[in-house]
This record gives sequence, structure tokens and C-alpha cells, in this order.
Amino acid sequence: MNTQVSLRILLALPLILASGYLVGDTLPTNTETPLPTKHQPKHRIRREQRIAKNLTNQTKTLSKMNFNELKAAKEVLLSKKDKQTAIKYVERMLKMCEDIAMISDLTIELADLYFDIGELAPAEILFTEFSRLYPGSNSIEYASYKAILCSFYATLNAERDQSKTHHTISLADSFIERKDIFNKYTNEVLSIRTSCYKKAIESEVNIFNFYVNRGKIVSAQNRLKNVRKDWLTKFPEIEMQLTQMEIQLEDKIVLLAGGKIPTRAHSSLPAKTLLPQETPTVIAQAEQAKPFSARF
Repeated sequence: MNTQVSLRILLALPLILASGYLVGDTLPTNTETPLPTKHQPKHRIRREQRIAKNLTNQTKTLSKMNFNELKAAKEVLLSKKDKQTAIKYVERMLKMCEDIAMISDLTIELADLYFDIGELAPAEILFTEFSRLYPGSNSIEYASYKAILCSFYATLNAERDQSKTHHTISLADSFIERKDIFNKYTNEVLSIRTSCYKKAIESEVNIFNFYVNRGKIVSAQNRLKNVRKDWLTKFPEIEMQLTQMEIQLEDKIVLLAGGKIPTRAHSSLPAKTLLPQETPTVIAQAEQAKPFSARF
């Protein structure tokens, strides 16, 4: 029996020595990676070292970070001016935050980030939502002003739909109603509203000219009446323009009847906007939205 055991050991000895382990060493289990030894190939040692290094340097995913880690990562991104990515971290912080004051600050920060990268629609929603949820905040005037600015930058030229222009005027009216409380941005908001007045009036004039040129007298008369009713009290400077539109309409009626236009001191050319557009004064941060501010 002992002879058989000794024979088996002798037969297995070359395999044990070739494996790099000495008799008496503890062999690794299947769930463990053996430590590198001089008998292992060098390429295998380098591969295991790379894997260990990658595991050591691996960072947490966004969903697994705690609040403080998110905040630190967000600050790093902002220092690199990567606002697009920083938005994701602020949004995640908002979901995790339970402190009302902190939620208020994060909402403003997120809205500003959206504004800075030119995403005006979500920025306006956040500024408006902030004004609704935190009416007693010290930042209420700032948020209300930035919501107006977002809407203003999204307005279209006078040849296109003016829904956003009228929306901006409505926001500006609400702001100016609180001018006893809101005083920091009042002048800027008044300037924005004036620019919107001019754009809306120019759009009305374009429609009036369209009707006159096609001989649609009744439609032109109704449009002229509405311009006088809706805009003269808000913007008295258009009085001369209204006079020009009336002359233009009278001359068109005469021409359609086969008559001759009388000589007048006033021109009967198509009415145009008489006053130049003004560029509103905005805060320094708003000037960063160049693709939008350049339009005005």
C-alpha cells in the first residue's frame, strides 16, 4: 500500500513542479486568482495589473452617487464650462433633495444653466414655476425677469406668428404691476415690452398692407380699426403711422373706383413701422445667449 502511494507521488511530482508550486504550498481555489509568480507568463501579469488598475480608478455612475458626490462632480463640470453635462447632475440633486431652501436654489441654478446653453423653453418653465412656488423668495424678481427674457428671445419676426410676442407683453405687464416691489429690472422689462409693442404693431401693419394690396377694403378697414383700438393708448407714437394707413386706404378705394389719387403732402405708400426697434438692456448673464440676442 505504501509503495503505491509513493509511486503516485513520484509520478505527480513533475506536474507540481511545472505549475510553480512547491510541495506543501496551498493551491488556489477556483474562486480565487493566483498571485503572480516568476513562473507565470509576463503578458498575463501585465494584464492582471491593468485590470486591477481599472477597478481602482472606476468612478461611480450618476445614479449611484450621493448628494455631496453629485455636488462635487457638478462643480468640477462647471469649472470646465461643461454646462450641458452639469444639468444632469443638478436634475439628479433636485430629485434627491428634501430641503426646501436648497430646492429653491437648485431650481434657479438649473434654470440659469438651461438659459445659458440656449434652451429657452425649459428655462422659462423653471423660472415661471419658481415664481409660482416661492413668491416670498428674495429671487422672485430675478426669476420673473428671466422668464420674460426667455419668452422675449423666443419671439419671431413680424412676418411670422406673434403668439410669443403677446405672451411676453402679458408677462411684462404682470411684472410692471409690481413695480413698487420689483425695481431692479423694471427699466429692462419696460424696454422689452416696448420692443414687443413695435413688433406686434409691425405685424398688424403687414396684414393691413396685404389686404390693401389685394383690394380687400373691408378687411383692411377692420384691421385699421383694431390697430387704433388696441395699440394707440398703449403706444401713442403710432398716431402718425395710423394717419399714413388711413391715407393709403383712401387712395386704394379711389383707385378701385377708377378715380385719380389727389396730390397730398402725405405719402400714400404702403405703411411701414416708423420707429426703430430698440434692443433691451439685459443682465450680463443673459448676453451669453448669443444666438438669440443677436436677432434683436
